[in-house]
Amino acid sequence: MKLLSKMIERDNSGQVTLMPEEAEDMWHTYNLLNVNDSLRASTIRKVQTESATGSVGSNRVRTTLTICVENIDFDVQACMLRVKGTNIQENEYVKMGAYHTIELEMNRKFTLAKKQWDSVVLERIEQACDPAQNADVAAVVMQEGLAHICLVTSCMTVLRAKVESTIPRKRKGSCSQHDKALERFYESVMQGIIRHINFDVVKCVLIASPGFVKEHFCNYMFDQAVKSDLRLILDNRSKFLQVHSSSGHKYALKEVLCDPNVTGRLANTKAAGEVKALEDFYKMLKQEPDRAFYGVKQVEKANEALAVETLLISDSLFRSQDIAQRNRYVKLVDSVRDNGGTIRSNHVNVTAKEAHKCLHFLRRLKEFSTSRLTLTYFYRCTIKSILLGCITAWYGNCSDREHKKPWRVADTTRHITGTNLLSMNSTYTSHCLSKAARLIKDPTHPGHSLFASLPSSRRYKSLEARPTRLKDSFYPAVIRLLNRPLVQ
Repeated sequence: MKLLSKMIERDNSGQVTLMPEEAEDMWHTYNLLNVNDSLRASTIRKVQTESATGSVGSNRVRTTLTICVENIDFDVQACMLRVKGTNIQENEYVKMGAYHTIELEMNRKFTLAKKQWDSVVLERIEQACDPAQNADVAAVVMQEGLAHICLVTSCMTVLRAKVESTIPRKRKGSCSQHDKALERFYESVMQGIIRHINFDVVKCVLIASPGFVKEHFCNYMFDQAVKSDLRLILDNRSKFLQVHSSSGHKYALKEVLCDPNVTGRLANTKAAGEVKALEDFYKMLKQEPDRAFYGVKQVEKANEALAVETLLISDSLFRSQDIAQRNRYVKLVDSVRDNGGTIRSNHVNVTAKEAHKCLHFLRRLKEFSTSRLTLTYFYRCTIKSILLGCITAWYGNCSDREHKKPWRVADTTRHITGTNLLSMNSTYTSHCLSKAARLIKDPTHPGHSLFASLPSSRRYKSLEARPTRLKDSFYPAVIRLLNRPLVQ
């Protein structure tokens, strides 16, 4: 991201002019835009003209518009933002108040104006415009005839190139066609690495594959680099790391990044930091639940006690249309940072994405005519364990739109296995009730005192929860579930 101009007043109002240069810059732009912001950019408008004879024609003209943002749509595949709003500045072709959709693309500048620029948004601009914040991990996930060249950043994984080639089988007494096709495939992958990986920024290049494909490819690449004197490959030979993966598809990248042998090599990279922060939270919530807090009110109390070491917060909270709610989270982030804590911004759909990656292996098992019982066991051991991981902590506060993502994964699994699986709502309810039963029986647990019985001993005292987010958290929600049969 390139910062062209920045004018921020003392009251934190003002505007900035930016130019996205990479795919990840579009993700940063999506998080910078909010409803009721002013966006000025070049766009194309279809204009109708009337000639002197009365005939009407239309043509497309390029003009610059300033709109008040009403809707934002991010196309991940095309790396394009579509921003819809009303025109708020006089224009030769567009009337005041007319609707228009501006498409923001890479290498095209835009000006964003806000009534209040908070510290989180300004920090995101600094992060996006800092060259050192670019992707510092590259990965080549491959198998014979298929390779994916990816760049791994702290926010997303970008697929830069996909190499596909037909590799004929080895025939008895003749392997020449197989070897020649394999050399052409290795050559295409090597050229993709040279073209798409910036070794001035990248600290490590992971070469992952099943079997011995990675070893054969690395031997071919380094031999060709010596013959052709490719200094770019030879000077950065120490950055290449060979790792085992189950397949050459990009979904295998997750298991590569979680490999203990890889995490040591990636200790100083931003991608490993994001993965490790989430794993540490799940581990602490399982082994030391008294040290892991979730929910706004609980985290704010921990912050008041200066007890927050790492704060995991979703990017979607800073895109809230409620200014008071957004300022609440900004103040929390500023307070944690001032007290020496670490801020980790995490996307709310990470669970659904991780579960969706495992669907590939489930489909492959079905292609091999695996029994329905085996498919069900695979679902329970992988996809179900991901979807239900700490479900009592995050599922209750999800919006209807966020609920649909794990629902789609569960529906797809039901279609592949051909079995009737429990719905996410039923599973969430059963997990909450079973956890509540354990807390009620354990008087040493800090949450035991929250389950206070009424004088009738038939119901539990409801907890006071005014904000909807606190009302839908675990303790108020599970008490409502416990009291529901008696209400009915």
